[in-house]
Amino acid sequence: LSAGPDGAMALIYSSGAGPDGDITIRKFANGDWESSTEVIGRGAKPEVWIDGQGTPHAVWCESKTGVRYWDGITSQVIVDCACAGRPGLSQDNDGRIHVVFASDDLEKGATGRESTKFLYETIYDGTEWARPMIVSVSKYQTQPSLTSSDEGILHLAWAGPGQEREPLAFASQRQYDCG
Repeated sequence: LSAGPDGAMALIYSSGAGPDGDITIRKFANGDWESSTEVIGRGAKPEVWIDGQGTPHAVWCESKTGVRYWDGITSQVIVDCACAGRPGLSQDNDGRIHVVFASDDLEKGATGRESTKFLYETIYDGTEWARPMIVSVSKYQTQPSLTSSDEGILHLAWAGPGQEREPLAFASQRQYDCG
């Protein structure tokens, strides 16, 4: 569930028991839920976010192709390594879309050591997705949560990387105008 401007909301869910359920979105506007839902893809563990113009965006795991992103109209695979856990999605103050996700794979499909879990971030600049970069390495599976403040500062939280399973790791990212 995500809330946007003027009280708009979007609910996203996966129907079905396996990793290939229908990814369905339902929107709330003008004080009421829309009577119909829209199937936007197939997969599992979806996340939704509404931008400042009221457009819903979504990201989810696909069982065979990796991480898929939907911009409110069309979808595309943005990462070709396995996705483990619900991805996070938000936008910075420069308008770039950020997606964070957990995986047991190293980027380009090479399998990491069995006990290693990677937390990645990839960024869309409006033209193309950046190569995923490792944010954290952990012994434990994690499910990241990503949000941004009104100033566009990104805030990321996930299960800590320590051997004793630290309860929470946290990072913030501010965009600077260096021009």
